[in-house]
Formats: sequence, structure tokens, C-alpha cells
Amino acid sequence: MCGRVKQLSWDEVRGVVEHLEHGGALAPDPSWQASLFDRADARPKSLLAVVSDEGGALRARRMSWGFPVSWQASPVFNTRIESALAGGNMWELPLREHRCIVPVAAFFEKGKKGTSSYAFSNDGPLLLGGVFEEGHCSIVTTPPNAVVAPVHDRMPLVLSGDGAQRWLAGDIASLAEPSRVPLVRVPASELSQPSLF
Repeated sequence: MCGRVKQLSWDEVRGVVEHLEHGGALAPDPSWQASLFDRADARPKSLLAVVSDEGGALRARRMSWGFPVSWQASPVFNTRIESALAGGNMWELPLREHRCIVPVAAFFEKGKKGTSSYAFSNDGPLLLGGVFEEGHCSIVTTPPNAVVAPVHDRMPLVLSGDGAQRWLAGDIASLAEPSRVPLVRVPASELSQPSLF
């Protein structure tokens, strides 16, 4: 389960929106990697920046990470793509009508040997598929690709710029294949060592 991400600054989120609106590649600013160390971590119940399509225009806003539910005290913060596509559950309406992008610098997965961080191999921001409703969002998860599989049996739905536009437009099932996502793994303990970059 994805239960921790490294957030982007609000200016970087606005940059993601501009790139998605104009269809260009997401080219990181030269200071992108250096600024990774100063980014805030977010966990469920934190406010996350999300990007959604509002009547043909992209809108960035903050939402609480996790859907409140009556059967447990903590919110449900991940949405399994397989369950959401099956329908007949709490994810049916959000998947059909309230998809969003959660732009982040990295996501974390905890395994038997510790926590690892994952980022794009091109050093750009990660665009995670999400769903939202009434001020709450959830990150959509898929089976892992080859990079994440040794650590965890799930990973966030990571999208390219084109994939993000398709996700927002409703092209859902074709994006659930994680094997083509060019991620790199960095043990979380090494994230604070600038020599990596």
C-alpha cells in the first residue's frame, strides 16, 4: 500500500498543470533533485495537492488523503484498480466521475528489509492516478512492476503526461499495466544524502 509520499511545492504543482494543459513533456527544473530533500512527507489524513478536470479546465487544489468510512477509525487511502473496475462498491462513482492526478516527488513502500523510495528515472515528478469525492482523495494502486515487486505487492498507478490526460478523460483500464513505468528505487535511508544526486 502506498501510505507515504514526498510532496511537491505548490509552484511545482502549478507547473504540472501547465504541462498537462499544453501537452508538453514534464521537464524538471535544474534544482529539482536538490529540492527533494526539503519536501514535506505526506501520510493518510494529510492534505495532498490533486489535479482534476473541471469542465474541460484543469484545477489544482488540496484534499484530505483518505476516504472516511463507517467500519473503521482510519480512512481508506488506497483504491485497488481491480476492485474499482469491478464496480458495485464505494469506488464506482469516484472512478467514473471523480478521477484526479496526485503529483508527487516520490512514493514510499515498506518491505521486510525496510522502506524504499521510488521516483521517475528521468528525475521528473510522478503523476499518480487518484479518485476523489467531497474533499477527500485516494491513490489508485495496481500490482507492482519489476522495480517495486521485490519490496511490496502493490504500487500506485504511475502515469506519464499522456497517461495522466487519458486517466482524466476516462481511459482507465488500459492504464492499469505498471510494467512500462520507468522507476528507480532508492532506499529511504539514503534520501537525505545529497551525494546521491
